[in-house]
Amino acid sequence: MSDDVVIRVQGLWKRYGLPLPVFIQTARRRIRAWGRKKSPYSIENLWALRDVTFEVKRGETLGIIGRNGAGKSTLLKILAGVTPPTRGRVEVKGRVFPMIELNAGIHPELTGRENVRLLGAIMGLPRREIDVKMPEIEEFCELGEWFDRPVRMYSSGMLARLGFGVALNVEADILLIDEVLGVGDMNFQRKCIERLASIQSSHVTILLVTHAVRQAERVCQRGILLSEGQIACATEMRETASRYYQDSIRQEFLRTEGDVEPAIYLDTGEVSIDQVEIHDASGKPSSVVETGKAMSICIHYTLREPVKDLVFHVGFVTSDMLRITVFNSLDEPFPLANERQGTVISYIPRLPLMPGVYALFVSVTRANNISLFKGDNLAIFQVVDPSFYYIRRNMDLVALDVKWSFRQREKRSIQSKADL
Repeated sequence: MSDDVVIRVQGLWKRYGLPLPVFIQTARRRIRAWGRKKSPYSIENLWALRDVTFEVKRGETLGIIGRNGAGKSTLLKILAGVTPPTRGRVEVKGRVFPMIELNAGIHPELTGRENVRLLGAIMGLPRREIDVKMPEIEEFCELGEWFDRPVRMYSSGMLARLGFGVALNVEADILLIDEVLGVGDMNFQRKCIERLASIQSSHVTILLVTHAVRQAERVCQRGILLSEGQIACATEMRETASRYYQDSIRQEFLRTEGDVEPAIYLDTGEVSIDQVEIHDASGKPSSVVETGKAMSICIHYTLREPVKDLVFHVGFVTSDMLRITVFNSLDEPFPLANERQGTVISYIPRLPLMPGVYALFVSVTRANNISLFKGDNLAIFQVVDPSFYYIRRNMDLVALDVKWSFRQREKRSIQSKADL
C-alpha cells in the first residue's frame, strides 16, 4: 500500500450467519439447473456486502451513503475490526477511532471524565496525552457538572457529546463515524461539523456514514453510494449525492404514483378540502412540472357556513421532509364568503424548485390566524428539467435566474510573470 493510501478494500464480501451444509448447496444447484425460477430469498441475496473495492487517501473525507440495508454500517464495522469479512482483503494503516455506536466502549457506571480516560486507553493513548487533552474535551462536550457523573444517567444526546468530544479532540489518524452525527441538538451538530472541517487540514482521514446527505455534501470530498451491498457510484461527493437523490426521486415517485394518503393534522369541519390539483404550464392537470415554467395549484373546497376572511396557505415539502417555503393569500380578499363550494388557484409564473419529488402542505386560517385546517401530502408532484438549463447553473433546492456582470475596479491590470 502506497504512503498516501491509508485504507484499501479489495473484493470485499460479507455474509452473516453460517454457510449452508454441502448437501443443501448441492440440492440448490440441481434445482437451479432444472431451470426453475430463482427465489428472491435465495442465498445470493443474503450478502450484506458484495465485491466492494475502493481506496481512501490520507487526509481525505469520504462519505458513504445509501438506503437502509445497503451495507454502510457493515462496511464500517469491518474497517473498525468489529466483524471480519467473509472474503476479500482490507488494509487499514494508522490509529483508528470508530464511532459506530453511541455507547461503544463506554462504561455506564463510570463518569464522563473516567470514560474519556477509558476510551483513550482503548485507543492506546498514553495517560499523559489524555490528561493534556482533557480540558479541551470537557469544554467541547459542554456537559457541565454532568461530566463528573455516571454515564448511565446520560441521555442519548449527552452520550453523543461525550463520544464526539473524544473522537474530535484526540490524535487519531482515521475517524469512522456512523450516523451518530445526526444525534444531539442543532447547535451541537453545527459545532461537530465545524470541528470536522477544522481537522480536515491536519491529514486526518474521515469516513462518514450518514443518511444526512446534505451534511455529507458539506464536509466530504468524495462519496460512495452503496446499493444492496454493492458500490453503485464512487466519485466526487456532490455527484454521488446527485445520483442518490435521482434514485430516491425515482423510487419515491413510483411509490406515490397511486393514491396518496394525506396527513391531516387539524380539521375543524368549517372548511373541507375536497381535492388539490397540480396544473402544468399548459394548464392541464399533471403530476409532472418543469423548473422555470409556469405551475398552478388548484384547491377545491367546501364551506360549512359563510366565512368572510379565509386565508389559504400552501407550502412545498421535499421527500426528506424539509419544508422549503410557505406562501399565502393574506393580501387577497376572500370574495366567495357566501358560496358553499369554490376553488382557489395559486399561479406561479416561474417555478423555482430544482428537480425532485415534492409534497404540498395546505392550511386554511382566518385573517386573525385562527387555524381551520392543516394537512400534508395533499398532492405529490415531480419537478423535472429536461433541458438541464437550471441544473447546470444551480445547486441544491432552488433555481434562481441570476445575471452576472464583471466590471473593472482598478485601472492597473495584472501583469503576467513574463512581463515583469
